[in-house]
Amino acid sequence: MDRLRKSQEDLLEALLVMSRFIADDGYRTDLDVVINSLGFDREELEAELASELESENLDGDATRSGEIN
Repeated sequence: MDRLRKSQEDLLEALLVMSRFIADDGYRTDLDVVINSLGFDREELEAELASELESENLDGDATRSGEIN
């Protein structure tokens, strides 16, 4: 029974790949175009991410230093 389920999963995955291959027209959208169409700016998003990561790192450093004491 497990073998049959595995075969069914493999068949469904192959079907998904084939359907995506058939439907793919080769057109790709540039990430910056998508970001701009959603009303965002890449530089602003990168700055926001950097700020959040820095904030998390600072919070983590404070927590770690508190654990050491």
